[in-house]
Amino acid sequence: MTILVVDDNTTLLRKMVRSLVLAKHQVRSASNIRQAREMLMKKPPKVLCLDLQLPDGNGLDLLKEIRQSGNRLPVVIISGHRSKENHERANRLGAAGFLAKPFALSELNDLLSKLLDTPPDGNGKEAPDAAQRGTGSQAELAPLSSPRLSGAKWAYATRRVHHGDAKQLITGDYKPQVGDLVLARVDKLNQHKRLELSNGRRATLYPDDEIVVCYGNRYAPDQFEAEIPEDLSPCNLVAAGGVASHCLSRNVRMRAPTRITPVGVLADAEGRPLNLSRYSIEQKSAPQMRPTVTAVIGTSMNAGKTTTLAGLSLGMTRRGLTVGAAKVTGTGAGGDVWQMVDAGSQAALDFTDCGVPSTYKLTLETCEAVMETLVGHLCERGVDHILVEVADGILQEETRALIQSPVFSRLVDQVVFAAGDALGAANGVAWLRQQKIKVVGVSGALTCAPLAIRECAGLIDLPVLDLPTLVQGQWQLDHLHSDAQPQPRVA
Repeated sequence: MTILVVDDNTTLLRKMVRSLVLAKHQVRSASNIRQAREMLMKKPPKVLCLDLQLPDGNGLDLLKEIRQSGNRLPVVIISGHRSKENHERANRLGAAGFLAKPFALSELNDLLSKLLDTPPDGNGKEAPDAAQRGTGSQAELAPLSSPRLSGAKWAYATRRVHHGDAKQLITGDYKPQVGDLVLARVDKLNQHKRLELSNGRRATLYPDDEIVVCYGNRYAPDQFEAEIPEDLSPCNLVAAGGVASHCLSRNVRMRAPTRITPVGVLADAEGRPLNLSRYSIEQKSAPQMRPTVTAVIGTSMNAGKTTTLAGLSLGMTRRGLTVGAAKVTGTGAGGDVWQMVDAGSQAALDFTDCGVPSTYKLTLETCEAVMETLVGHLCERGVDHILVEVADGILQEETRALIQSPVFSRLVDQVVFAAGDALGAANGVAWLRQQKIKVVGVSGALTCAPLAIRECAGLIDLPVLDLPTLVQGQWQLDHLHSDAQPQPRVA
């Protein structure tokens, strides 16, 4: 369900959007009446949350316009000006609610859940039951025995899930949602012959094995393009970390994806689907006083981003610094996180900790909320430096939007760019500079070849950093981390 939130207080607007996104709502935002009008005409929301005092007018005047057009859209008024006159006028215009600032975000979530009649399923709150989420009236609940559940292989992406919450299976006519946990049978082994478990071990798969994975989309030019299916029909295992989806295309070097058949979506004792969002870490905002944040971005998948981040982490650790690391976008798999740990990162997180199996096809607001929460949690670990990896390449839709977002600009102090060749490095650095992003060095797969390093050095005015240089760590001390004390940031 889409919610449009309009408020010119950017701090409050960011908090409201993040809270609603983590409650699994689709959210858009605006900071003035002009933007709100454009969004209302382009794609009407299910609910409008509207501030009164806006830079270019009064929110009640916009509500009047909406009502005069015959639109009965539910509108919640949010304002620090709760005069009797404003309240009465809002009531006359049919406002669905009035929240006076300051208010608890839980009040907003509760009110919108009632208006949408779809309780949020994030952060442990109630989720719709099988009947609400089914495509028709034929969704059914079947008992699930503990021995069957414990005998299944649980994938990495499900590692935060409490196994004991699964009491039933949803079968029949049901439309799965991103993050829903599914018990599936392995039908035919193809590309993925192993499943990464929650402890990192890659378990061998056999036909007729039962596995617990989650529904999600995938964008991987070197592997698969996939979207979640419309029902519980046979589909594919498209990531070793445990993502079930319907394969749309694949790289010619890839074998066909492994085929699986869903037995049913896991449900709790009340029949509510188990979804990764229920087990998300607590929503956080990054504090103004925080360590330096360095992002590793690249030209594409397999450009050497994770190896670059690992080299940065290892070098800093060997120079006596503590490092926190996070992968903020991508598809659920533990390889990158384990490499961060192996390279000395004191804390290592990824987007699956925020309750999403992949970030492909997520809204920008959701990606921003994930990134802010991960950085916020790393700040609480008391590390000296934070490293974040943004998956795929700068041309990938979600990656590009996140890099261009105000949240990325606010959280990230500098970028090390990873590329597979000199031309990609030169063009990538040029594009990032157009976005006013500070790039401090180039690394990645191109540094495996001395010739490629020389080509790159002739094109750009930045240091080209091979892995031995990163592991040695002096460059990080000289260029990334001149002061180990947290610095104040603009909110």
